[in-house]
Amino acid sequence: MKSIAVLFFICIITNSFAQDYKTAIGIKGGYPGYGTINVKHFLTSATAIEGSLGGFSRSNYGNGAMGLEYTFDEVPINCSLNTGPILFFSPNVTFNWGGGLAIRYAIR
Repeated sequence: MKSIAVLFFICIITNSFAQDYKTAIGIKGGYPGYGTINVKHFLTSATAIEGSLGGFSRSNYGNGAMGLEYTFDEVPINCSLNTGPILFFSPNVTFNWGGGLAIRYAIR
């Protein structure tokens, strides 16, 4: 079983491709938040920042930091499915865990 898992991760790593856009803007929904306006901007080819605004409940908030992402070649649409730790600055500084699905317009 361990051999299969290692082989799987080697295949994923060797077949990974960088995204071919600089900035993407759209909507994101997931747990525990609701719909948000979402922006992702690449600082370098391997480093990006992502932010979401609006749509959070008062007790639980959510936008993820790790996951899978795909940008279509034919149309400038970017989709991502992610989860991970989140740091919130408003209304209080809070640490949480969340995830979501984002659909964004990719600006190339």
